[in-house]
Amino acid sequence: MAPLLVFMVNMGMMDLKKQKFLLERRQEGSKKNDCCH
Repeated sequence: MAPLLVFMVNMGMMDLKKQKFLLERRQEGSKKNDCCH
């Protein structure tokens, strides 16, 4: 039970980091697009 819980928490943390990273990338991309246009 415990190992599964730790695994789920780790996966959740990874997902949060990935989403944050993608969100930042998207914001940077939109800034560049605004610059170009």
